[in-house]
Amino acid sequence: MCEPAKTTTSRLRRTAASSRRKEGYAYLNALFFARHRRLINQPVYKRMALIGGLTATGAAFVLFFPQWAGGLHGEALFPYMPIALYFLSTGERACRAMFYNCDLSLLRYSFYRNAAGRHFRIRLLRIAALNLAVAAAFGIGSAIVIAAAGRTVWSAELLLLWIYALALSVFFSVHHLFMYYIFQPYSTELNSKNPLYHATNTLVSLVCGISIAVRAAAPAYTAAALLLALAYLGIALVLVPKLGRRTFRVK
Repeated sequence: MCEPAKTTTSRLRRTAASSRRKEGYAYLNALFFARHRRLINQPVYKRMALIGGLTATGAAFVLFFPQWAGGLHGEALFPYMPIALYFLSTGERACRAMFYNCDLSLLRYSFYRNAAGRHFRIRLLRIAALNLAVAAAFGIGSAIVIAAAGRTVWSAELLLLWIYALALSVFFSVHHLFMYYIFQPYSTELNSKNPLYHATNTLVSLVCGISIAVRAAAPAYTAAALLLALAYLGIALVLVPKLGRRTFRVK
């Protein structure tokens, strides 16, 4: 057996051993994320590579053209971060993968639909972890570009930028999974056909775009993101267990 095959087999055995310590839906989701690791993680790696490339380009630009770096500071990034992290979020792709590789078969059973609240919480933790990794990469990249521009890296402004990025990543993690459980837009024909799902996503993206035109202080952006993320999380944790048994189904 070749070395890559041995490595893959060993990894699967470790995953299986770890999964056996879990029960119920925790075990089911552990198996899903292990077997579809590449499908779930690859978008994260691509986004990190994109952030890395943009960071290197931005740092080189401000180093070679310092006259353009005078107005660069952390607060200048705040209006653009909602739309940036919206498109960097992996939540929608992960939900599509969950539907076609797991839920499509299980949603035919009432016990699975009735337990929507339980597997929603398990999956939210995993999707949030993926998006938090992307947000952390975004924060590191921003710090590197700001440092290259000659600014102080460890400052209150940059700390707020990190908190803002992490809060936005949690908000979008909740948003995409909540939309999936409440509207379940995917059909057996491998497409999406729920107009309310598309309208809601379009509205959220428009609000993110509008933030570019809104000029507020960094603490205001950060506080708003934290409040919205916590409120959305609370709403999702209440509504998904109540409504999921009816809305989370095959269409």
